[in-house]
Amino acid sequence: MTGRQIRCYLDGELVHEFEDKLPDIQSLYHSSSREHGTGDMIIKAVNVLDRDVTANIVLDDAPDVHPVATLIQLTASHVQARNSFEHPELVKPIEKEIAGVSSKFTYRFPAHSVTIFRIKQGH
Repeated sequence: MTGRQIRCYLDGELVHEFEDKLPDIQSLYHSSSREHGTGDMIIKAVNVLDRDVTANIVLDDAPDVHPVATLIQLTASHVQARNSFEHPELVKPIEKEIAGVSSKFTYRFPAHSVTIFRIKQGH
């Protein structure tokens, strides 16, 4: 090994060589779906960075959404935070209503967080 370059030899002959590239870390990983029974849009996002990330959310297939959505979010004071018997609720999800939701809105995702939006159709 030389840095991130790896060379494999067999009986003194090079048989394999490659570079162990650093992973391409995205600021937000996300997915979206629609719940068949209710028609609600479900958006899930994970911020893996140690800083907040602001993102524009665009709902192309939903021109008419309810302006208030349900938000469920899991965050902690630091990435190594763990619940224990002494602190059983150090890391726990919070659920709240957020206003200002539309087919295009901006949201600030806290550092090291998991966020779920439940957005209803229409007013």
